[in-house]
Amino acid sequence: MNWDQIQGRCKQIVGITRVRWGLMLHDEPGIRAGRRFQLLGEAQQCYGQAKSAADRQLALRGDSQRSGTLVVRHLNPLQVARQLGHTDT
Repeated sequence: MNWDQIQGRCKQIVGITRVRWGLMLHDEPGIRAGRRFQLLGEAQQCYGQAKSAADRQLALRGDSQRSGTLVVRHLNPLQVARQLGHTDT
């Protein structure tokens, strides 16, 4: 679990709390803001999972090549998900 996943989960919890608070107070803008915050948290948590998968993949490549130098490049989370077989994203 990396920091992006932790932050995403925290945003989800804050969003759920805002939605429930808005429901108690009958505050429509508050409910919408809470749902938006919750969705942002889910997206960030998914990005964190894709990022950690990319890190694992790079580590495996480095272990298998044993070349002594590992070139690290920035990976697109969607490309990594497709490479890992997650085509539903």
